[in-house]
Amino acid sequence: MELEKLIDEISVRMGLLKAKQDTEEDGRYSERDILLLELIDANKKMSISEITAKFQVVGKSVISSTISNFWKAQLFNKEKNFKNQRITHVSLTTKGKDLLNEIRKHKYERFSTLIE
Repeated sequence: MELEKLIDEISVRMGLLKAKQDTEEDGRYSERDILLLELIDANKKMSISEITAKFQVVGKSVISSTISNFWKAQLFNKEKNFKNQRITHVSLTTKGKDLLNEIRKHKYERFSTLIE
């Protein structure tokens, strides 16, 4: 019975911390958006077709739209391949890296609360 109380208390604390952090952020990003940022960060630079191969459950149009929105928000750089102009590579800008670091910081705070 004690374990159930502990899990419930942790759940409440995590929910409160997440709500607090979400209201502090300027923009709200979905888990899919954050995964895309993480993927690009891990690979440094990827082509659109490489990204769509990793996100097979998400439609290409959704990925393309998200990439365009990130580019407009100056979170992504877009570069054309010189040998094949049909290929576009994306990478994180400094602003994108800063955003991802802030998201990670909030995630680490939640994990710390969970561990305590």
